[in-house]
Amino acid sequence: MIKRTFYFGNPAYLSTHLDQVVIKLPDTDEMKTVPIEDTGIVILDHQQITISQALIAKLLANNIAIITCDSTHHPTGLKLNLDGHTLQSQKFQAQIEARNLFTTKQGN
Repeated sequence: MIKRTFYFGNPAYLSTHLDQVVIKLPDTDEMKTVPIEDTGIVILDHQQITISQALIAKLLANNIAIITCDSTHHPTGLKLNLDGHTLQSQKFQAQIEARNLFTTKQGN
C-alpha cells in the first residue's frame, strides 16, 4: 500500500484519537481525521503548528517520518523511529564506541 504524505503549511492543531490523526484548523474551526496507518511522512512547514506528544509517539511507532521546517520553508529536522531500524542502531553503537576510544586516547 502506498503511504500518504501530509504537508501542513498553515496553522493547525494536530493530535490523536483512536489511532487517527486529528487535524483542527483554527481559521475555519474545521476538524478532520486521517488513519495513522495510511500515513508515511508528515511535513510541518508553519511556525504556528501545535502537535501533541501522544501523536508524535504514535507516528514514530508506525515508522512515520516527521519533517520540520524553519521560517524560510527549508527542512531543519527529521524525526525517525529508532526502535525498528537496526542499521541506525548499529551506527549509533559505532559512534559510541568511537567516542569511547577517542576519549581513552585523549586521557593517556
